[in-house]
Amino acid sequence: MFRLWYNLLSPGFLRREGFVSVMWRCAVKRQIAQTAILSRSRLRSDDFSRPDTPATKVATTGPMRGLLILPLVITLLALALRLYRLGAQSLWYDEGVSVYLSRMSLPQLTAWTADDIQPPLYYYLLHFWLPLFGQFSSEFVVRFPSLFFGVLTVPLMYRMGQHLFGTMAGLLAALLAAISPLYLWYSQETRMYTMLTFLCLLSSYLLLKVLERRAPPYLLLWL
Repeated sequence: MFRLWYNLLSPGFLRREGFVSVMWRCAVKRQIAQTAILSRSRLRSDDFSRPDTPATKVATTGPMRGLLILPLVITLLALALRLYRLGAQSLWYDEGVSVYLSRMSLPQLTAWTADDIQPPLYYYLLHFWLPLFGQFSSEFVVRFPSLFFGVLTVPLMYRMGQHLFGTMAGLLAALLAAISPLYLWYSQETRMYTMLTFLCLLSSYLLLKVLERRAPPYLLLWL
């Protein structure tokens, strides 16, 4: 490299070729060298980004596989915590009101909730859920819809956190939702709070998808 520059800058060579011509050739050679370096670096990065390369296979078969199964483990933990002593306590006043309203006819139920602060969707659900068990309805059966939505909130919380901040943030959010005393309490109560939490979180997630992709399926689900 030193010899090349020495020959290029020698007085005889400058007189024969001209200073501007020499500098132009040097700039071209430098640009060619930079292009070659960039192409080699891109080829190396492409080798690691391809799904069928050994490096990617090693990454996905190692710690990444554990990260993929963790949301399922956290969801099962949430289910176990919410199932524990689900029907141990008797219904208290608000839960009794939920059961009472669910036994009304749909017109009566709609008219009653029109004067209340609570929307009727949860009572509609109980209205069709409890007759499936008839005389076998118990505290466990009555509270199970709340448990259902409480468990569904955990993987949705993971998906929301992963979408916004990455996999580790999603796992932490799901774990906190799974073991939160507040979420556990309302997952074992015959009220609409877990369903409300799940639907609000789902609506927020679909809205993010609509704003990012403007895809018709997400837009229809959000609406």
